[in-house]
Amino acid sequence: MGRQRRRAVTAREGGDHHAVTLNGGDAAILALNAGTPVLPIAYEFKTEELFDRLGGASWVTRIEDMDPQSIVARVESLFDELPERRAVLFEGVAEERKRALIARDLLMKLLG
Repeated sequence: MGRQRRRAVTAREGGDHHAVTLNGGDAAILALNAGTPVLPIAYEFKTEELFDRLGGASWVTRIEDMDPQSIVARVESLFDELPERRAVLFEGVAEERKRALIARDLLMKLLG
């Protein structure tokens, strides 16, 4: 099973969990689309930018800043803040999905 396929399966199955911790932006998007909150570990700027747009920048841990205490603090923050921020988070996910679909449609037109 390829790496992308494993990520997709993991994210799809993530719907049964309270949250998942991911370091891949693609996997994070898949999990969020499945309705599963994500505790992101950013090893590149795209993950930070995505969660900033979604209103979850405070949950991001940069890979170079990881240590047990920071992860525990982020997990606690996620679960403390999620009840109040869930609706806004998933509204942001829906907006990101719309943007992706618009881009897809434009590309389909260009490709004929």
